[in-house]
Amino acid sequence: MNRRNSHTTHHSHPTFFTAALLLSLTGSGIYLTICLALGLFYSYFSEKMIESVNLFSMNGTSPAYFLTLSMFAAVSLWGIIMLWKNRKKGYFVYLAAQTGILLLPSLTMGPNALSSLNMIFTALFAIIYLILYRRLN
Repeated sequence: MNRRNSHTTHHSHPTFFTAALLLSLTGSGIYLTICLALGLFYSYFSEKMIESVNLFSMNGTSPAYFLTLSMFAAVSLWGIIMLWKNRKKGYFVYLAAQTGILLLPSLTMGPNALSSLNMIFTALFAIIYLILYRRLN
């Protein structure tokens, strides 16, 4: 038996789904890193944002806000990894996390904080993953 192959689990997905999963892994990973940094170093970043953008750019945010977003991003990442491993539960974990990412800004900063672009991409990937979900055993 080839030792290399005995420890490797191969999850074959169509190229389209592999690309979507890799894009989501990358996006969620970057988002997690940014939100975690903003939450942990909030005073530094809020000062820089106010200096460079405007006085109201950080209204409605706090370290807890960004740490909560990073938690949702981590859960989203977990859901994507479960989908990669052919676990159906990953779809629902991903949807729950993305719903939190979509709603938290509106709940803390008002309805104008709802991102149309984020909604479009979330819906697009949710549909792609729904198709993958139906194909999983």
